[in-house]
Amino acid sequence: MTRALFLLWKAIHHFEGWFRMPFQNIGQINQVTAERVLKNYIYKACCLNESNRGGNTGANHVLTQIFPPNPLMFLQDNKVIFAGSGHLSIGSRNVLACTFEYDATHDRYKFVVLGNAGNGAVNVQVESVTAFHWTHQRYVPRAPGVPAPPGGPR
Repeated sequence: MTRALFLLWKAIHHFEGWFRMPFQNIGQINQVTAERVLKNYIYKACCLNESNRGGNTGANHVLTQIFPPNPLMFLQDNKVIFAGSGHLSIGSRNVLACTFEYDATHDRYKFVVLGNAGNGAVNVQVESVTAFHWTHQRYVPRAPGVPAPPGGPR
């Protein structure tokens, strides 16, 4: 398993030059978790392949079959980022179009609000909810006239 995982990482790195190898040699890979990690990277490799060659089966499978049954396990094994938007939805439902895809450059899955689903990405509708925790951002541009978030500019 560790050899297969290492070779898959090398293939992803060859395919996407910005992908960082998690370990530089096979001996550093934890053999106890290698099978689970290998499965995760097989899905990531599928998403990466489809992002370059067309399709979205991999991202759709991860979003509908892998993530929902055990989100805690998924989040322990995978990084996920939500790229939000200052736009409000039309109507009272506050539901926004979003894309879900794998980003090999940062080795993470990402939800992009109002993103354009291209190759390797799947469309999904997300409900916007009020943030209960604000963190400082390096720079988040806001359109003129848009008020700062609660608690002052972040």
